[in-house]
Amino acid sequence: MTVTRTTRGPVASLLYGSELALGCCWMLGELALVAARPYELLKDPHWHSVIDDVEQRGWYVPLAARPDLHLDEGTGWLTGANPYQRIGAGAADRILARYVPGRGRATDRRLLVVFHCYGIPVPPIMERLFGLGDLDDVDVVYSITNHHAPGTFSLWPGTGFARARPSHTLENLRSAVTGARGLVDWLVQAREYRRGTVLGYSLGGHLALHLANSAPIHRAILYCPVINLRTIARELGFGILGRPIELAARHSLPGVDLERIAHDDPLRYPLGIPENDVHVIAQRHDALTPLAHVAAIREKYPGVAFHEYDGTHLYPAGRTRFQKTIRALV
Repeated sequence: MTVTRTTRGPVASLLYGSELALGCCWMLGELALVAARPYELLKDPHWHSVIDDVEQRGWYVPLAARPDLHLDEGTGWLTGANPYQRIGAGAADRILARYVPGRGRATDRRLLVVFHCYGIPVPPIMERLFGLGDLDDVDVVYSITNHHAPGTFSLWPGTGFARARPSHTLENLRSAVTGARGLVDWLVQAREYRRGTVLGYSLGGHLALHLANSAPIHRAILYCPVINLRTIARELGFGILGRPIELAARHSLPGVDLERIAHDDPLRYPLGIPENDVHVIAQRHDALTPLAHVAAIREKYPGVAFHEYDGTHLYPAGRTRFQKTIRALV
């Protein structure tokens, strides 16, 4: 595998360093929340039941039926119950998404489902970032991941999504993937779209890659995608969160084999669409999902299309160009 080597100028170095500092602060905040729940580091009563269910039924929970979703035509919000049934801790999750119809004819439309990054579950920001505000024959749906909707987090969007108990984190992510699959399945069947595309940013890219494996879509576009949560915990902010939690878990959670948590990695499962229908947009100076992280997709799937720009995870260099690429793909 060849990983692009970059030489950073002063501006790129400043952006990269600022982003790395942000990652450190973020991880310190998450670590503080872990410290506030020390009992989670001492016992994980649901580990065996959760991991056994994943290994028996598979990561992609069979959807017994389409979720019962409701679209408020006045506000554009689409809501309903997440079909995932929790085994361990945590309240039942919901599906929440903003539906924005295209401006063209009511028939023969295409579908684009957008998944936000970890900290910005805001459809208007995603719309501006990707240039999706004036599409004619494409209906755009902005999904809000569980633990990121208003009223579900205590401090910042996503608070509580990652937990010290491996089973809880694993279920949070499995629930998010299941909810995303349920949303896409409902949209495709209820609206009878001829083509469906998913577009994900960071954590949303992780969900989009899972959907490329398991949902009735035709194309996936991944912007600075997360590959798996364990790698992010080990790398983000110098691994401030992942390494101490992993060390503590190995010594205080008997019977928990952390290698088995890798079921969340979408690269473990076969793609459900051709490789050349997966497009990765990467930023060369990304400190949160660096090129070496994203290159795992290229190693697994050589036919995937890669588009690289000179920005960071939060600074979208080449935005005009990648917006043009996205619009051509959807």
